[in-house]
Amino acid sequence: MIHIIRQPNLSGHRGGGHGKPPHWIMGSCSVTPNPLQQWAVGTLSGSGFPINSTVSFTIQSPTGGLAVGGDNTDAQGNFETQIQGWVGTNLVTVFKDNVIATCSFEVVVDI
Repeated sequence: MIHIIRQPNLSGHRGGGHGKPPHWIMGSCSVTPNPLQQWAVGTLSGSGFPINSTVSFTIQSPTGGLAVGGDNTDAQGNFETQIQGWVGTNLVTVFKDNVIATCSFEVVVDI
């Protein structure tokens, strides 16, 4: 599931950038496989980010734990990195400058 956050410019003017809230641009992210088995490694992929730059990401656990990381984008603004999560629904937020994307993935216990 992918959620995109976009914040419009609500300042009502275009002068000099002072007092203007950031203009969020949508990126996208996903985790595969989804669901992910407990202790397994998944792939976090993203696109729509600034080219040849470093994105940051957070993974929030169902119980409030937080992991942070980063990866480099390619010449098209895409990246892939390996991640793990906690049992339950994990929320991922990826960001660079004014580009942001969120996605979630499930971690399940083998039965």
